[in-house]
Amino acid sequence: MMKNKSAVCFAIIAMFSAHIALAGNSDNQSLSSPIISPEKSVPLDGDQAEQLLQQAETLFHLDNGAGCIAFSTKAIAINPKIDRAYYLRGIAYSNLLDDDEKALEDFRQAVRLKPADKFYWEQFGRSCFYVGHDKEAIDALTKSIILEDAELTNSKDKDHSALTAFYSDLHIRKTQALKYYLRAMAYNEIHQRENALKDFDQAISFDQKVPPIRLDWIASRGTLLSQMGKKDKARRDYELIKSDSVTMNTGLVERINLAFELGLYTEAVAGYKAIKDINFEDDSGGLRARADAAGTLGFFQDALCDYQRIQKMRPDEACIYNNIACYCLEIGRWRESISLGQKCILLKPQHADHYANLADVEAAAGLMSLAQAHADKALAIADMELENNSGNLTALIARAVSLRIKKRYQAALETGQKIEAIDQEAGAVSQAHSYQSMGKFDRALQYFDKALSKSRSNDLRYHRGQTLKRLGRKIEGEADMKAATAAGYIEPRRGQ
Repeated sequence: MMKNKSAVCFAIIAMFSAHIALAGNSDNQSLSSPIISPEKSVPLDGDQAEQLLQQAETLFHLDNGAGCIAFSTKAIAINPKIDRAYYLRGIAYSNLLDDDEKALEDFRQAVRLKPADKFYWEQFGRSCFYVGHDKEAIDALTKSIILEDAELTNSKDKDHSALTAFYSDLHIRKTQALKYYLRAMAYNEIHQRENALKDFDQAISFDQKVPPIRLDWIASRGTLLSQMGKKDKARRDYELIKSDSVTMNTGLVERINLAFELGLYTEAVAGYKAIKDINFEDDSGGLRARADAAGTLGFFQDALCDYQRIQKMRPDEACIYNNIACYCLEIGRWRESISLGQKCILLKPQHADHYANLADVEAAAGLMSLAQAHADKALAIADMELENNSGNLTALIARAVSLRIKKRYQAALETGQKIEAIDQEAGAVSQAHSYQSMGKFDRALQYFDKALSKSRSNDLRYHRGQTLKRLGRKIEGEADMKAATAAGYIEPRRGQ
């Protein structure tokens, strides 16, 4: 399941608009105008700071992120204790400039200044999730959920009109649904699947009380159920969303992923064809969702084209270059893959997986001195990350790749076992390559078969072919290698 910001941005804007205005409640409030906290912020230091903040708000609503940030920053310079100025600047960074790392620090400061604000904790949790701080995201979203629950309880004790109480309850349930969904995704990222499933169930339960129903959430739950081995329940979720006329905004990409997870490849491909020609223009979230669906189904050229469009919109995001590098390798553009890998480590020099991915391609190309140096760097960073979180899947994969390049095969296999315990598909890929490098081709073949049951990777197909040939199964091996090369794969040329 991917971290797709576009799937939840509509709710962020709505809640921000309500909260930042700091208006009072009214009896005729509708669902499009969420309930607003009556609390006042820390008093501003004079009219100048207030005017700056008002200008910042106006610029935000005009989609002028840079201007909003500039005026918010000026207001903060006058009074660094203005909590909503940090919140406003954080929203601008996150929603308008797509920079959640900077937004994260502003939201962190906002919750320090006003720790009883449910909106601040929610936005802090969102940004934590989008930058990969999943445990911190879970803590922040939990605080927001608790505060919202308390508000709902208090509102029932007050003398509201029946209509106001009704809309208040519906709004809170809808916003709570979104928090449970994000927390489910964060739990899933750290592979606490039972907790993730509970939160998916709660999110969907709340969401179904107020149309429109988010079918993408049901599809995400179905994918999780399938991965947990609960195929019957996963299939029920698939049939539920399949019976509806779904669009890109209500779960088609997630339905494609679930169909593939359930082994319904023909149906997954049909779903992909339905979105292949959609013009997303400057919607990087939509492009990324479609690109990831294309990659899952083995349409690597399509995935590459979409990611290249995203890269033009977001030229400084290392993970985009990393994804492009992976897809380049799948279609034989391995020199370009190396160049893109070098770009990744310049942009994000503290990511173990970037060094490991680059080292892997360099080793395949025979550039062993470079591969060894980058493997050493990946290993050092991965070990530090694993000290903080022993279940960090990305760090474990980077560690296994690096150990294999350094010919520390037993350690690579032990790390691969840890990967398998978290993600069976990723573990199968890791173990297949390690056993192949050790010359244990029977074991390698078992893992290649397991990995390819859930992957359309040309790289895996080609290496499976090599393994079959080493086992004396020449005809089968050549068939696999020809299939991979027919799809565009070219093995990196050693020493070139």
